[in-house]
Amino acid sequence: MADETFTIYSRKKEVLLSKTGDHIDKEYHLESDTMAEDGTRTIIMKPKDLTELERKKRELALAIAKSLGEEKSKLLKELLYDALRDYQHKEIEEMHKKVLEKKEAVKTRPGCFRIIIGDGRRKNCGVIDLR
Repeated sequence: MADETFTIYSRKKEVLLSKTGDHIDKEYHLESDTMAEDGTRTIIMKPKDLTELERKKRELALAIAKSLGEEKSKLLKELLYDALRDYQHKEIEEMHKKVLEKKEAVKTRPGCFRIIIGDGRRKNCGVIDLR
């Protein structure tokens, strides 16, 4: 497990596991975190079911590519999906709702390739940076 990184957040009951390219690969609920008298720390974690979130990320990547007129581009869809791995659940849910339910506009911006969901002038717009 030398190439894996666990991150345990204080005051929160979650643990994140990163393997490849610093992406979050797995998430766990922190069941207990105890310290024995001899200094041994015991952490019990339960894996979170991320299948629904992964499905939404795939749908979002496909919908964004389609909105940009690139639905046939497997490369763009995979780049989008890869970029979405760095976003939190709440952000994915909001972007998913805007693109797939509300059918808000999806645009691009030059420079560091940027995809804007909704009105780019507003604070609540979704932004995906592809580097």
